[in-house]
Amino acid sequence: MWRPNGNILNDDGFENMTTTSSFSTKRVFESRDELMEWVQNIAFSLGSYIKQYDGWTLRVICDQHNHPLAQYMEGHAFARRLKEHEKQLVADLTNLNVTLHDILSIIKERDENNVSTLKTIYNERLKLRSSRNYGKTPMQVLMEMLNEKHFVTDFSVNSISNELENLFFIHPRLLNIWKAFPHVLIIDATYKTNKYGMPFVQIVGTTSTNKTFSIAFAFIVNEKEDNYNWVLTCLKSTLEKCMHPHVIATDRESALMNACQQVFPGATRLLCR
Repeated sequence: MWRPNGNILNDDGFENMTTTSSFSTKRVFESRDELMEWVQNIAFSLGSYIKQYDGWTLRVICDQHNHPLAQYMEGHAFARRLKEHEKQLVADLTNLNVTLHDILSIIKERDENNVSTLKTIYNERLKLRSSRNYGKTPMQVLMEMLNEKHFVTDFSVNSISNELENLFFIHPRLLNIWKAFPHVLIIDATYKTNKYGMPFVQIVGTTSTNKTFSIAFAFIVNEKEDNYNWVLTCLKSTLEKCMHPHVIATDRESALMNACQQVFPGATRLLCR
């Protein structure tokens, strides 16, 4: 492979023109002759700029590598690429929720000459995710993920357009913790700070050792009383009547406070400032 790295000289052998940018290219030439032809064509294309000189000469100072060849190619993306069976291994381990560091360690244990990096594994997982999600909306991707992970879910759609309006979900492990510590709820919503463009509701609980844990999450179409009422009703359905919360802490959002009063009338309501 050949790359241009020369200068245009006059008949006396001295540089008289600044043409470096004209002779810069990312093209890789298959032979020296192909490179020489390309340089000559560029020189002729400069036209009147070189016409002021009596002549020009292309001199090859050195036709060998001007640096020692590296024994390995760790720094080159080509060397860090994954083989087909390694790509399949990344896909299988990703499905098992194995971390990037552990995936890379497993690959290097199986091939001591592998020079892939964490960035290589990250990019491969990104390609996998993109191929699986091609043609799907972000909300469709989320719904599929929740089903695959066996989340407890509920949703409501618009009766006319059939578009998703509210989505409620709880992780199975969080549900078990919630059943063990159902006495205190802390509820808050963030306004459209996610890629779905919908208000996001997070419900948090407290253990007997004063540690907080996430209970449930919900996307709602609007921060209105009916939407909060729907979310809290979904939450209520996951517990027996005797396990309803005793204390609920919220911010000063009237729609949420009213919904708490309707769904959990027996709970003491605290205002978080």
